[in-house]
Amino acid sequence: MEKTINIPQSVQEKCPYLTIRDFAKQYSTWTESSIRWLIYNNTAGFNETVVRRVGKSKILLSVTDFWKWVEMQNNNPQQQTKSNRKTSENIS
Repeated sequence: MEKTINIPQSVQEKCPYLTIRDFAKQYSTWTESSIRWLIYNNTAGFNETVVRRVGKSKILLSVTDFWKWVEMQNNNPQQQTKSNRKTSENIS
């Protein structure tokens, strides 16, 4: 059963997509490096949930889906552990 996640209205009213740099400026808790790390490692399905690619090089983040993804990680810590284990196995 999928849990409904309420996104604050202030977040929904802003631009629904931001570049990595703009996201890091707007939400100073997250650095550009930490977001790029999530994308590179595709932690717990981050790319499928949050990342929107435009053309070959433009990467946009869905603000609403980002916060939903954060809540999913908070509600399901096992999923993140399994994903990280899978990533490290692929590197070895």
